[in-house]
Amino acid sequence: MVVKVYVSLLSGNMKLKAEQSKILSILQSRKIEFEEVDISSPNNENEKIFMREHSKTKKEGTFPLPPQIFNDQEYLGDFEAFEESVEIDALFEFLKMAPSKEVSESEVNVTSTETEESPQNETSTVHLTMISHENGDVVTKATEEDQSDDRTADQSFEEQTNQNDETEDQVPEKEPESD
Repeated sequence: MVVKVYVSLLSGNMKLKAEQSKILSILQSRKIEFEEVDISSPNNENEKIFMREHSKTKKEGTFPLPPQIFNDQEYLGDFEAFEESVEIDALFEFLKMAPSKEVSESEVNVTSTETEESPQNETSTVHLTMISHENGDVVTKATEEDQSDDRTADQSFEEQTNQNDETEDQVPEKEPESD
């Protein structure tokens, strides 16, 4: 599906030119692919007719003026609708597009060393997933699998914490001081 922005490059209307420029600038800055269709060009007479037949106007009996936005053949709206979608951070929904994602996933193996409390080596696998959305938001998720037995990492941590709490309660008796 292709986003099409219908514009008029020969218009003397400064407001119209500013609106067209703002739409094109936002689409370019967000790296959204689009096709700019100049309805003032004699080569685009069919596109001009299509835009007029499929766009909506606020006043009955008037022709819609550019800029008008379509996704292929589907009418999306005019400048005001576009600007509102940008303001409420719903541009991709307005354009009927899914936001692009960049996903990076890593796997980290962690091996603990042998201690008195834990005579065997334990291996845990940590899965890190980082998703970077086009709007700049970054979501990071980490999950850990304890591979030494059937316990999850959270259970192991809770058990270890509980054992530490119990040992703290047992305060060793002091030896009598010798004179």
